[in-house]
Amino acid sequence: MRTTLVQQSSWSASTGAKDRRESFVTFKDGATESVEWFAGRVEVLNSFEHDSCKLIDEKPTVRDDGEDLLIQLRFEGRFYQPMRLHAFPFDSQELSIKFIILCRVDGPAPAEVNVSPRVICRLVDSGFAPRFQWRPKGQVRCHAGTHEANGRTFPKFGASVRVARESRFYVTNVALPTAVFSGLAFTLFAAQPSEPMERLSVAFTLLLTMAAYKITVSYETLLDQFLLCNFFLLVAMAIVSAVLPQADKRRRIWPTASVWRFSARVGA
Repeated sequence: MRTTLVQQSSWSASTGAKDRRESFVTFKDGATESVEWFAGRVEVLNSFEHDSCKLIDEKPTVRDDGEDLLIQLRFEGRFYQPMRLHAFPFDSQELSIKFIILCRVDGPAPAEVNVSPRVICRLVDSGFAPRFQWRPKGQVRCHAGTHEANGRTFPKFGASVRVARESRFYVTNVALPTAVFSGLAFTLFAAQPSEPMERLSVAFTLLLTMAAYKITVSYETLLDQFLLCNFFLLVAMAIVSAVLPQADKRRRIWPTASVWRFSARVGA
């Protein structure tokens, strides 16, 4: 997914924000040297590829928030999220954006991330790019924890929201036409039994048309199961339409042969 994210962090100062500012070198934008140093070590953990996410601003925006310093960082890029489509097109899953601070929790400059009880998490629909394909379910949740890498522990934080796929497109454009094709397969028996090739031609046309609606997924989904069931139904109808005329033809020949053998014996 591709999105723009505004991430805000509140840095606690036991001596107060004003005293903390005066104890460090202050830049023109108000950020102290320590804030600038920590902000430069915030990286996206689930970026789609290397350097696919970047900071929009050259320096973080910092302002006083009571006794704390509130830092605002704006990220833009592509975030990686594995898709589990087993219930496609009625699937729902979590979309998460995760960040990591490259300061070990037990290092010389440790960092710890906590979710503030005053935090407000919300999703603006106008800024949710895939809103025509997905709809949010529930509220946005902010979370914090740790990340293990190469025997080292780093602080981690992020946000997640559960989304559900808009299934109307796939139901009306894939599932419904497939069901109609399966229903049309029963019209094969309206053709004359003496013309099996005409029946087979109609059956194969329906099969090829249905194959065009197959969704390309590397594993079987709910929609795939529906398509396969209808596909095998058409295959069965094609086999029946080809076999029944032959069976009916043999049934008509056998009584004639029996009468001929009986007549031959009486004549003898």
